[in-house]
Amino acid sequence: MEFPKDPDLRRDKNIILTKEDTIATIQLNRPDVLNALNHQQMSELSVSLEQLDTDNSVNCIIIAGNEKESVLKSFEVSLKNGLEFERKNFYMLFSTEDQKEGMKAFAEKRKPQRKDK
Repeated sequence: MEFPKDPDLRRDKNIILTKEDTIATIQLNRPDVLNALNHQQMSELSVSLEQLDTDNSVNCIIIAGNEKESVLKSFEVSLKNGLEFERKNFYMLFSTEDQKEGMKAFAEKRKPQRKDK
């Protein structure tokens, strides 16, 4: 996978994807809403992860927010609401068989065996 040298070319609306040596970084880029995930961002994240999945030179993927205030705002959310938010988003990210297989294969450094499910 080739990453453009110009940072502006790596930007799409909701994420910024960079790679340095064997580490790829996906930065969530919606600081105006404290990086709250939406369907467009989830789609872009999914496409980026699929591209990185085929890049054998990547040993680590870091997904991070691009806004310090997102972390600071978390102190204003109750534990119950925060855990519910995390549960829903975790389910969205890792709910399909193919997504689970992809993460497992990545951790085991092997090609995923997708079933389109």
